[in-house]
Amino acid sequence: MKNLIMPTLCLNGTSKKDLLAQYVGCMNAVQDAIRVLADNSPHERDYQLGPGKFTFALDAHGERLNALEAVRAELEMIAEHIAA
Repeated sequence: MKNLIMPTLCLNGTSKKDLLAQYVGCMNAVQDAIRVLADNSPHERDYQLGPGKFTFALDAHGERLNALEAVRAELEMIAEHIAA
């Protein structure tokens, strides 16, 4: 995972409570996207023409889920930093 730049809490910035709420809201939105994407995985009936297309579609679907999970994990690390 790449190095994350963590926000710094200070008097001139967003309050800890509001900043944490923003990141938790983002985490929840990404988690919802993960759930929807997982519930709508490719079905073999939609990839009948062309050998290997269904396998490729499943692999691509998994990559999209992994990318969203990586974003969710980063947001969680930032939220944990803020909450500490």
